[in-house]
Amino acid sequence: WSVVLNDGTTLDADVVILGTGVQPNTEVVAKAVSLEKDGSINADKYLQTSNQDIFAAGDCVAFPYWYHGKKIKIEHYGEAIQQGQIAAYNMLGKKVEHTQVPFFWTRQYTNSLHFVGNALGYDNVWVDNTSTDPKEPKFMAYYAQGDKILAVASIGRSPDSMVISEAMQTNSCPPLSDFKSGKVTIADLKKNLAAQKGKSKCKRADCCKNKKTENK
Repeated sequence: WSVVLNDGTTLDADVVILGTGVQPNTEVVAKAVSLEKDGSINADKYLQTSNQDIFAAGDCVAFPYWYHGKKIKIEHYGEAIQQGQIAAYNMLGKKVEHTQVPFFWTRQYTNSLHFVGNALGYDNVWVDNTSTDPKEPKFMAYYAQGDKILAVASIGRSPDSMVISEAMQTNSCPPLSDFKSGKVTIADLKKNLAAQKGKSKCKRADCCKNKKTENK
């Protein structure tokens, strides 16, 4: 085996690995539905495209994010799974809106970074640092637009970030100033959310939970 370079140089090799890549065929999509400026598929809150017979989900979709009203595109597999479920419900005429809060995490060496929400349009960041040891960082970084918390990034405090995520999901997240002043703590917020536990977030027509409620 050998590899010949552009200048004619020949390199002997025991194994040759070709990384040729792929060229996706997206012409059919561009002709069938409307696209955003960045090439992503334009969808509504039901993940329905400009073509009423086509629904879309995943990295390629731009949809209106209910929490701040702007269109976003989320390139993460967890979001793609959720969108696939929502699109499937709506293909069946269930009229399920996309009302999820984005979440992803990544692990770098011994630290896990968690991120909830979407920070599009943020204009200030407040870091609640609960550790001064660089070897064991513990913090939550709040991304806000004005006083409205849009997203939180955390290391060493993933349970706390999940509390914020649930508060966003129920649209009961306190303003950033309440956390900064100490008026509200994560423990306080967790208690408030626990008091709301059991409230159904399901909006599907003919949902089994709704039926049980009606039969009581």
